[in-house]
This record gives sequence, C-alpha cells and structure tokens, in this order.
Amino acid sequence: MILLDIICTNEDCISLYALDYWSIMHFFAGIVIYALTFLILYRPQNPPPCDSNEKPREVPSFLLYLICILATLIGAIIWEIFENTVMLRLGWKVRPDALINWSIDIVIVVLGGAGTWGLTYLMFNKKNYVLAYCLYGAINLALWLIIFFTLRFLTNLNL
Repeated sequence: MILLDIICTNEDCISLYALDYWSIMHFFAGIVIYALTFLILYRPQNPPPCDSNEKPREVPSFLLYLICILATLIGAIIWEIFENTVMLRLGWKVRPDALINWSIDIVIVVLGGAGTWGLTYLMFNKKNYVLAYCLYGAINLALWLIIFFTLRFLTNLNL
C-alpha cells in the first residue's frame, strides 16, 4: 500500500519516510516563524491607536506578506540544516533525515506560514478579526490533535 511508503508506521523509520509524528511540529514552526517575522516588520511602523482620534493602522502591503513567507522558507531551510548537522553531532538525533523527509518538512513549515498569511490577510484586509482568530485557532488545534496522534498511533502499530 502506497500510504505505508509515505507515512512512518514504526520507530525504525522516523526521519526516513515523508511523514512521521514529528511532521506536525514543523507546521506549527511555520506559524511561529511567519507570525514573529510579521510582528517584527509590521508592528514598529504601526503602533496600536491609543484613542479613537488616532488614525487606524495601515493595511499591510503584499510585499510584507511575501517577505514573511520567504523568511518562513529560509527559517525552514536553516532548521533542517541545524537538525541534520548540529543535533546529529550532539546525539540529539539518531540518524539524518532522508531527502524526502527533509523536503516534506520544509513544505510543511511553509504551509504553516501560508496559513498564518491567510489569517493576517483576513484580520487586516477584511477587518474580520474575531472570526479569523477563532477559526484559525480551532483549525490549528484540530490539526495538531488529529495529525499528531494519528501519526503517533500509526507509529506504534509497527505495521
């Protein structure tokens, strides 16, 4: 079955297949990298208004969104290099990632960043703050619970 060649289903194949139970953590890393980059680049020029007489914040430019997603991609690449060199030498990792695992991890980080891009777009461009925040939080929580525990369960099955 092709699914078993893509998803790691036992401890022996961690880092060798495209997905393992650590893959979901890369998604959340993408969220954090994107959000921090956006916060650093956007916030200093646009402090929150103190009273109703001040002008509202400017809508972020497409270039800012693009810089944030590129920073997420660069952060993912740097992490994978760190994970497969420094962590390996320190003994924190048993074996280096296979190329397919490396590649998919980077894609998953960027997907986390892209989701955050969507959230920031809704919040700033569509002025739908509460709905965007609640929806994105619920989706991330559900993804984490479903994917992490499903992959962990499949790993423990030793198929």
